[in-house]
Amino acid sequence: MRNTLIWETFIQEFKRLESKLRAISRAGDNDRFYDILDKVEKNNYLIKTKRSLLLDLYALRNVFAHADRDKYIAEIKDIAFEEIKKITKLLSNPPTVAEVFQAEVFTASPNEITEVVLREMNDKLYTHVPIYQNGKFYGTLSESTLLSWLLDNIKEGRAQFYKRLIKDIKREYLFNENDIVDFISGTTSIFEVQAMFEEAIEKGRRLGALVITKSGKKDELPIGIITAWDLPRIDQYIESSI
Repeated sequence: MRNTLIWETFIQEFKRLESKLRAISRAGDNDRFYDILDKVEKNNYLIKTKRSLLLDLYALRNVFAHADRDKYIAEIKDIAFEEIKKITKLLSNPPTVAEVFQAEVFTASPNEITEVVLREMNDKLYTHVPIYQNGKFYGTLSESTLLSWLLDNIKEGRAQFYKRLIKDIKREYLFNENDIVDFISGTTSIFEVQAMFEEAIEKGRRLGALVITKSGKKDELPIGIITAWDLPRIDQYIESSI
């Protein structure tokens, strides 16, 4: 009797998870579970990382739904319930980028000396520094954009940073197509971030950083920044939550 109650509870919990996945993928009642995962994982890193686990839980669900389940399995471990509940909870209330990545962002103005900013970038290991002029986004200093500027100016002897201001650098270098900066709102799910970087690669774009602002507008001051170096923090968050 106890086993029957456990099996029925497991099936109910899995059904809640499956219903959530179907809603996210906008799948029909006849869509296979595998196809649902294919759709969701494209834009949800949580499902991509937990796909194998979800398939194992799905296999268990099929066993428990079998009329002769006593022949196949006697009990189910508590960890299976825990995994289902935690994944369902994260899907229902995904953590936002503001929750995970919000931090003070080092910014600069066009009137600052370039060398001073570069030294700060080197000392603090900053790869991208957003530049703002009177509260308006002016461009981004980054390792790759500075390299482009350096290569274009070194042969003419103009590649000197001493006492040169950021505004002396042509703005075309601060909007480098090989190191694009996009803006996202603080309410964006962290599980969408990985997909943004992967989608950029698929489209032949090099996404250098995602600047987080309150509502995703570029002329709002940043409340956080995400580069490719920060992506492992998403895995760490998932593992600490699951």
